[in-house]
Amino acid sequence: MNNRDNHSKTLIFIDTNILLIPLKVDGLSVEDFKRLFNPFIDIIYILPTVYEEYKNICRTINHKNIHAIDHAFQDWAKAATALRALVETIPDWKQFSNKCLSPKVCKKAEELKSNTNSRNKSICEDSISNLEPFIKSRLYREPLSYTEKLKLYEQAEFRFRNQIPPGYKDNGKKGISRYSDFIIWKEMIKATNEIFKEKTGWHEVIFVTNDKKDDWLSEESKERLVSEFEEETGCSFLLMNLKEFKEAHKNQVKSLTTLMSQLQVNLEKKNTSKALYFLKRQLNILVPWGATFINLSDYLSSSELEVIKKAIQTLPGAIYLIPIQFLDLTNRANNCCLNAEITTVGMFSKMTLFDIASSRNFGKKSLEELQSKTKNLIDYFNITGEDSIIASTSE
Repeated sequence: MNNRDNHSKTLIFIDTNILLIPLKVDGLSVEDFKRLFNPFIDIIYILPTVYEEYKNICRTINHKNIHAIDHAFQDWAKAATALRALVETIPDWKQFSNKCLSPKVCKKAEELKSNTNSRNKSICEDSISNLEPFIKSRLYREPLSYTEKLKLYEQAEFRFRNQIPPGYKDNGKKGISRYSDFIIWKEMIKATNEIFKEKTGWHEVIFVTNDKKDDWLSEESKERLVSEFEEETGCSFLLMNLKEFKEAHKNQVKSLTTLMSQLQVNLEKKNTSKALYFLKRQLNILVPWGATFINLSDYLSSSELEVIKKAIQTLPGAIYLIPIQFLDLTNRANNCCLNAEITTVGMFSKMTLFDIASSRNFGKKSLEELQSKTKNLIDYFNITGEDSIIASTSE
């Protein structure tokens, strides 16, 4: 980020084609995707149109994969049948036909096709499920109104005719999808102005995209986009593909490892205040991705997991740093906590029944769920002493 003093004055927007990378067979794994973007979790935003595009593509991607494999198998089956008919007329080749093109082989091929389809579907669905908490937590929730979009469609047509970036290369598409790039551009401008309402000093906006079209990437397009963005927002604008982003921010990506090292060092030195600080930063990075005490091993190596466990178990007051989402609550229980302004596990553990009863919509089932999962968390981390106190329905 050009070595500026702090990245709180930086915004990062992610394009649809970046979100789809973990769904590709040869793309980044979800885990690698997390490692790359976790250090920037508080400054990343997903625009409404990007999210809609992502959902629409996710709905069709399994169907397309299955369709492609089915076609490939059908082509193979036709070729195998034709070859069998040919070689069976040649005496010396009959044995080959019986072994390599037998009905048993064709049946095995059918099973292979079915297993491949099931595997691809599972990989795709798991990737979507694992990314969903991140996308939902970083979704910019101020979409353009229908009236605003109608006006922008008219502007887009003018820009298409005059080849003004971005999006004019999509002019040949059918329907309103041809306007998506331009709408994303305008949503980015709107979000920047909303988030940076009081602009003081230097600000930078980064758009991470793997789009390769000239209406984004030609030197003339880049120059026009930078100029328009600065005029509309007062902020500088950078366009990066994933490879460029990884290279430009490799030091920030490494910061997670540094945080874990600092936590471990301060634990060993028994420097409680600093250890609590580094523990809080780690948890605040993990939780937006959907990490809970149940699935931590999906996000951390075994050695990192041990450091986190030790910190939560031994640091006094650590339970007050654990976000309530770390309990893996149902939506109902989570909403009850939001209404009651319960943000950490420690806050809940010290509440009385009277406190909870006076909270809006806090039913018995939600209370029992919170108590049960808080107890499970305390047992999992082997928390003892005052930090292990749990509110009781009998109070």
